[in-house]
Amino acid sequence: MATPLYSSKLSGSKSKNWIKAGLAVLFTKEGIEPFVYDEIKQFQQKCLKDISNNNGIPAGSTCFSCCTENVIVCPTNKICNGGRGKCKFHRNAATQYLPFGCPNKICNNFKNEIQNAHRFHCPSFKNTDATQWCTNPWEVAKCFMPPDGYKDVTSAAETDFNGIISVIINYKAFQSKVQDDLSKTCSIFAQGREIGKAVRHSPQLEVEDTDLQQYFTDLLNLLSDPAYLSTNTDAKNAKTKLLQCLVK
Repeated sequence: MATPLYSSKLSGSKSKNWIKAGLAVLFTKEGIEPFVYDEIKQFQQKCLKDISNNNGIPAGSTCFSCCTENVIVCPTNKICNGGRGKCKFHRNAATQYLPFGCPNKICNNFKNEIQNAHRFHCPSFKNTDATQWCTNPWEVAKCFMPPDGYKDVTSAAETDFNGIISVIINYKAFQSKVQDDLSKTCSIFAQGREIGKAVRHSPQLEVEDTDLQQYFTDLLNLLSDPAYLSTNTDAKNAKTKLLQCLVK
């Protein structure tokens, strides 16, 4: 019986390295996922508290009536091109001309809080559903992710490594929980994001031995950041999985 053509691919060391690298990215994501969710939840709750205090709104007030299109004025730079007569962000003519602003004085202020908290002041509002900002912290987190590919994500577990890492880099307050300088393009988290991209976009689904070793070193360093993650249980568990995966 002839050997299947894919057998050599499955047994090749570079292909096995690619699988190990993929698992390393997955384990690292699992190690930082709860950390990211907790920080974003705290941010969401702080926003609601500050909005109430600063606008004379009763504590615990929420709003569910403002869709994102109602909160983001048309046109807005890098969000929609309504100024050219064809708006790709606002769903239709009816929503495009909704009165701008939140009747409860919550959602527009929430939008401003998110924008001020973003490292580059350009949240990915295309990703998010503003009707859930008061109830689902992850809808807030999605504002700190890349602008495409995350609209239908509803939880941290459904979010890929690139999305999780991007929240850490783009939400400025994470700097207080990370020793490395997140503004640097060579920070350990930026390096981690590049590893995720390299594994995901590997054209032959292969990784060289030297690259694999470097990936594991960088991801272990990420999970060992001394400001917080080095003593975090989820991060330590992820490191154990990475080390076990590397030696097998």
